[in-house]
Amino acid sequence: MARSESQALQIAVILFAFLTIILSITTFYFFSEYSKATQAAEEADQKRAQAETGLRQAMEELEQVKQLLGLDPKQQADVVQQDQKTLLATFPDAKQTYRDVLIASMNRNQRLNEQLSQLRTRQDELQAQIDQQRQQDQARFDQAKVAFDQRANQFANAMAANKELEQNFVAQVRQLQQQLNQKNAQINEMKNQIAKLQQDFQTQEQRYLARIDELTKRIEGLLNHSFEVADGEITFVNARNRTVWINLGQADGLRTLLRFNVYSKAVDVDRRQAKGEIEVTHIIGPHLAEAQILRDSVYDPISRGDVIYTSLWHPGRSERFALAGKFDLDGDGIDDLETVRSMVAQAGGKIDVELPVNGQQKGKLTIHTRYLVVGEIPEQIQVQFSQLHREATQLGVKIITLDKFRDQIGLTRFQPVIRFGAGSNPDVFLRPGGKTVDKTPYFRPRRPPQRKNGAY
Repeated sequence: MARSESQALQIAVILFAFLTIILSITTFYFFSEYSKATQAAEEADQKRAQAETGLRQAMEELEQVKQLLGLDPKQQADVVQQDQKTLLATFPDAKQTYRDVLIASMNRNQRLNEQLSQLRTRQDELQAQIDQQRQQDQARFDQAKVAFDQRANQFANAMAANKELEQNFVAQVRQLQQQLNQKNAQINEMKNQIAKLQQDFQTQEQRYLARIDELTKRIEGLLNHSFEVADGEITFVNARNRTVWINLGQADGLRTLLRFNVYSKAVDVDRRQAKGEIEVTHIIGPHLAEAQILRDSVYDPISRGDVIYTSLWHPGRSERFALAGKFDLDGDGIDDLETVRSMVAQAGGKIDVELPVNGQQKGKLTIHTRYLVVGEIPEQIQVQFSQLHREATQLGVKIITLDKFRDQIGLTRFQPVIRFGAGSNPDVFLRPGGKTVDKTPYFRPRRPPQRKNGAY
């Protein structure tokens, strides 16, 4: 029991001590606040006193100002009213007191100052942008100026180089003009020399051509290529077998199937037609051969001592030919160029040049070419034939016609032949209701045997 009372007493003491502490703290706090409030009130009184003092001084100064402005005290009310109207017109939101006007004016000035500050801030920003832009522009300007200076230097250098090139070009042009004048003078001199050389060449050419003609005639005389000297002679005649023997053979290079024209020995064979024609059939000895009589005359038969000649062959050598045009040996309208080739080959001759009707020339003339045999020349090869004829004249080649060639090689027995089929010539046939253009004796009209009553 005593113990419980002792605890309650302790708790009461503790609570009392705690309350005492709280009260002390609260008292101290309120005392401090009171001290502060008292001090603030004193300060406010001081400020109010100062304000009143300032106001009195302001009023005094205002009175002094009014007196300095020369305002009559009677007119002060009118002035104040006029100022109020002006202030109301200027500051409609302010009250009709100078204090409110001052406050409104200060607010307005503050707003204007804020706007001015904003404008100055914006101005500073714009000025900063302008400065930055100026710096950039200045940098670009500096770069452009540097580039311009470089371009100007390059242009100046290029102008100097171009001027130098122009001077060099003018000098080269002058030099080339001088060279051109020299070349023109040389060309004129060469033209004069060429004209003189051409004139001398023409003179020499005429002399050479005359000399060639003279030498050609001499060569022909030396080689016995004239008809006045025959190739051989008939030594024996067998009229029954129509064969003869001639004084040509193996030693002379004679070949079989070679044809000769026969002339009388006492007559100039170059000025008379042949009296007959023979063809070699057998080579008997060095200077002996047998030939068959192909053509002769009853009134002037082939006899011993007659001479023989052909243009295809001469004793000990073969002749070389040039053929130009169409060679129709038998009058059938067909080119017999292949036949002429065979005859020349059989006689041991050689063809140096051929100019057929298609104009495709083969070979060329040489100084060894003996004859140029001219057949029928078509229109399309006239130019080529003229060139070949000119070359033959310059080289001294003897030019003979196809008829003369036929006479010299013994082709007088050829008769026109009528060919049937796709390649036939219609002009040699009998036309209905008309006359024949070429009637051959080998094709005569025939009639069947008649009976006694006259009917077929």
